[in-house]
Amino acid sequence: MNAAFIFALVIIAAVSAEDHPSPATIAKDNEHLWIGKWKSTGRQEHFEDFMKALGLPNHDVHDPATTHELWKEGDKFHHKIAAPEVNYKKHICFKLGEEGKSSYNGTEFTFKYTEQASTDLTMDVTMPGYNKTIVDIWHVDGDELVKTFKVAQVVAKRWYQRL
Repeated sequence: MNAAFIFALVIIAAVSAEDHPSPATIAKDNEHLWIGKWKSTGRQEHFEDFMKALGLPNHDVHDPATTHELWKEGDKFHHKIAAPEVNYKKHICFKLGEEGKSSYNGTEFTFKYTEQASTDLTMDVTMPGYNKTIVDIWHVDGDELVKTFKVAQVVAKRWYQRL
């Protein structure tokens, strides 16, 4: 590799790091216990029913190794989701109580995060194109996080451990 190419990579990495500091270096927050880095344990309940309720009955419902990183920077929070096995990455920047917009595979959706208590974070996701609303509730108990997914009358859960 030539020196100019390596220099360009270093500059890009530095700019990216300034825009989004590494959440792995951010310590557990006592005000918002859901802040931190979480990795799926593989334990889940009723996820096949949840995927069917979304209209995705043939979707593979096994729990790919997924990490969620949540951190606060100023008055904004960040939620970085990664599931390398299925080549999925998403970074959402949000303010509690404010609606935001994003998309996934061309599907537009709105979201709003709210905090019910220092141990509970809720994310409401509305997908107008599918006429669906999903409610995700994150509940922390020590170093375990249980994510409850709700769509219509269907409830599913996945478990995560703090890293």
